[in-house]
Amino acid sequence: IKRILKIGIPATIERVIFSFYNFLYISIVTRFGTIALAAHQVGLRVESIAYMPAFGFNVAASALVGQSLGEGNPEKAEKVVHEALKMVSVFMGAMAIILVVFPKYLVMPFITKSDPNYAEVLRLASIYLIIVGISEIPLGWTFVLSGALRGAGDTKSPMYVTAISKLLFRIIPSYILGFGISFWIIHIKGMGVIAAWLAMTLETFTTAIFFWWIFKRGKWKYIKV
Repeated sequence: IKRILKIGIPATIERVIFSFYNFLYISIVTRFGTIALAAHQVGLRVESIAYMPAFGFNVAASALVGQSLGEGNPEKAEKVVHEALKMVSVFMGAMAIILVVFPKYLVMPFITKSDPNYAEVLRLASIYLIIVGISEIPLGWTFVLSGALRGAGDTKSPMYVTAISKLLFRIIPSYILGFGISFWIIHIKGMGVIAAWLAMTLETFTTAIFFWWIFKRGKWKYIKV
């Protein structure tokens, strides 16, 4: 039971933190207005088609790393992760090009021309896809590396990364840059919902960097499950 709790509790806490931060993030986006929210939802729907298959790499990395470590072969586990990173980079790189080059054509099927806000939703949703398209490869790396760590029995690291990265690099920047701030000699003009999307992309990069650093440290190879 202790072994189950040791792995399960951090994973559960991570999901709670993830859901809470997502709630905060959406609440920030909502405050930018209904058009901004509609564009966000449409953009997210299109992007999900691109990144959903990356979950497969997450599952594969988790299973193969766990199997390799179970065989007492950490070198094989590390090699598996490197190969998964190469494959997910190619896949997500292709998706990134499509999102950045053809954003309007991807958005159009999800909105109707009869909508009075059609033009603005199309414009904003297209901007969303361009911004998130830049971070598709780091997003793929996040899927692979987090899956690898969990497969090794390290559920604490993903919990810490989620808690720190989403707060410092997504939630706080979204609010400050989105609504602006005026304090003493600091004056930042609000950028609106685009700031929230830029912050999301920033957080994707920082999360990937954190996971890569944890992976390269190699402590996950020697975790006793």
